[in-house]
Order: sequence, then C-alpha cells, then structure tokens
Amino acid sequence: MDLEQIKELISNSGKKITDQRIALSEIFLRHPHQYLSAKKIRKMLEEEYNFVMSFDTIYNNLYMFRDLRIIEEQVFHTEAQYCLNHSLHPHHHIICTKCGKKEDIEDLCPHEELEARYPNYLIINHIFEVYGICDECQQKAE
Repeated sequence: MDLEQIKELISNSGKKITDQRIALSEIFLRHPHQYLSAKKIRKMLEEEYNFVMSFDTIYNNLYMFRDLRIIEEQVFHTEAQYCLNHSLHPHHHIICTKCGKKEDIEDLCPHEELEARYPNYLIINHIFEVYGICDECQQKAE
C-alpha cells in the first residue's frame, strides 16, 4: 500500500483528505511492520509534523483507517496499537512484545484444520498472532 492508494480509499469513502490524515498515513508507511500506540503516534505527529492533535481526533482517524482496512488494530498489554495493513485477506503475524515489530508468518494457516475440526461452523474470518521478543530486543536486554 502506498500514499496514493490510501488517499483513494479515504476519498472513495466520502471522507476528506486532510493534512493530518496524510501525516498519519506517512507515519504508517514509514513504519510498515511496527505496531504503534495512539500515544506514540501523537508524539510523532507533534515532533515530525508540528501537528498538535487531541487523542479524540487521533482515535477518530485511527478508527476510520481501521474501518477502511488501511491499518490493523491489535491489543497488547491492554493498549490498542495499530499497524499498516498489508493484505485484505486473513494473514498471520509474529509480534515482538517489546518494540511492536511484526513479521508475517508464511505457509502456516490453521484455517483448513479448524474447518475440518469444526464442520458445524462456517468460518468467515480468523486472526492468528504469535507473541515473543525479537532478536534486536533480546540483544538489547543482554
């Protein structure tokens, strides 16, 4: 996903493309594999774009981005965090609980096994997340 695709998704939803939404998009595009909290995003907006945004405005935009599938939302340690969405299809991640970095898990999907194990369910979506500590954070801790 790039900035033009994000603008198109926003425009097609009937929403305005604002400087704040562009800045928010650019933050996610610069950190495409990292989950970011609203607090961290607010700090980045202030430091890098000189935008002072209320948390209400930040969350409203994050929810809009989530609903448009521009970003994904996950909860770590009771705090919602957001990351650029790389696919419109179910996909899986291994996520560092220290820095929020995520990597896609390739060639491992429990969907078919779940369908076989639970034939009385019509499975329409799923989330498969694995949490751990990445190499870089492990090295910092040593």
